Amino acid sequence: MLKLTYTDADVYIECLSTPIETAIAQRVTLALRCGETLHVTPNSASFLLAAHLPQLAQLQQLLKSHSEAIALAPADTDWVEITLYGSWLSSSPYAHEGVFLAALPVAIERLVYQLWQASACVQGVRG
Repeated sequence: MLKLTYTDADVYIECLSTPIETAIAQRVTLALRCGETLHVTPNSASFLLAAHLPQLAQLQQLLKSHSEAIALAPADTDWVEITLYGSWLSSSPYAHEGVFLAALPVAIERLVYQLWQASACVQGVRG
């Protein structure tokens, strides 16, 4: 499972072995115990990857058989937008901060995570 944490400053991605149903149940339990509101909705989440990374071709090849859960689209000459489909967990349905969970085949999850790490290094160098 991929866990994307959206904050007011950035997005952080983790690759976890926890099943998505378990992760959502744990978040719901935590919210209930803390007396907090938690909205869980099916949704999509997007972030950018550097377009020149060689592993991007490998991801495009893997996506031929799993295109229902993930999509790639060029953003400009330097970046590709990746969109994942999964569950959005936040304090309100309109929140810009929260956690997004997506369950994909393990090979795709690991490759997306590696591409995101490599893209973060590229962005840090250019930024």
